[in-house]
Amino acid sequence: MRFGLMYDFRNPQRWYIEPPKFYRLMLDQMIEAEKLGFDHIWLTEHHFTEDAYNPASLSMAAAIAAVTNRIRIGTFILLMPFIHPVRAAEDIVLADILSDGRFDIGVGQGYTHEEFNAFGVDRKERGERLTEGVEIMRRLFSEDDLSYNGKFTQTHKMTLSPKSVQKPHPPIWVGARGPKGIKRAAELRANLMTTLGPDPAPLYLETLEALGENKDSFKIAQLRMVYCA
Repeated sequence: MRFGLMYDFRNPQRWYIEPPKFYRLMLDQMIEAEKLGFDHIWLTEHHFTEDAYNPASLSMAAAIAAVTNRIRIGTFILLMPFIHPVRAAEDIVLADILSDGRFDIGVGQGYTHEEFNAFGVDRKERGERLTEGVEIMRRLFSEDDLSYNGKFTQTHKMTLSPKSVQKPHPPIWVGARGPKGIKRAAELRANLMTTLGPDPAPLYLETLEALGENKDSFKIAQLRMVYCA
């Protein structure tokens, strides 16, 4: 078992700190977490919130990569419906290079109506956008001259340059809560990220086995709240 920390960079008005100082304090805390032996820093994402919840997890991952040496860095989760998968793939490669192969890409479909309304994205399409986005990124990481004619994204003879340090690409995780999402993670041959609620492991592992996959080749990340007093 490995232990990590999640950062959302919330900066509510009641305890507001000027952003340059606040972000520097958070980075210093991550440097200390690395020294203390934590295995992972996870970055989560939301948009247009009153408490300045971090909206740019891939940019933040690159910043963390530049000030750490050992600890792994990942998104828990990157909201795929709101980012072009090609641009996501390029930013992922940069984070992987700056970290020298310490980056994990965790993606999810999102859920808040306010975000979908603000971006002008149909919330009913979120599952399809996630699946298509993962497929495009995975192929871009490992193929050259990729032409893809999807429902939401089209590419023509694209070749990522530079390439990621991890081959064929950084580990891919999919966030899920309910049965449909848990099965989707397995069907996408991705590691599973989950949070509060019933244990997702049995359904995830059963689905992998039904697909003929070796369940021991996949991992499960569980988000749990810990209060220190």
